[in-house]
Amino acid sequence: MSKGGDAREITRKAPSRQPLPPRKAAPKSRPQAAVSTHRMTPYEGYAPSKETAIAVALAARLTLDEARDLLHVAGYALSDSIPADIVYAACFRHQVYERAHVRALLGEFSRGRIATQIAL
Repeated sequence: MSKGGDAREITRKAPSRQPLPPRKAAPKSRPQAAVSTHRMTPYEGYAPSKETAIAVALAARLTLDEARDLLHVAGYALSDSIPADIVYAACFRHQVYERAHVRALLGEFSRGRIATQIAL
């Protein structure tokens, strides 16, 4: 605007933007079934806990056999007599990988509410 009161509206044309191409969903890739020991041992002398090995297996969405192989590499196994291991085995078998769901199942199993529903 000028001082003399001559008001002119200045309109700007927004720069034309090209529409973005549609996003493609990321492919769901599965890790290799063969687990090398150097992935479980970040430094010499390191031994992951059983819970860490199970968490890695759940995060990697492994099958029951693959999870057992991973636990074997880490020096552990799923037991048929430990209640939490029974729940973990059922989760791998039925492809339940969500952390919150697994924890809820562990809680229900520990309260005796789903003991008859889980079978090895």
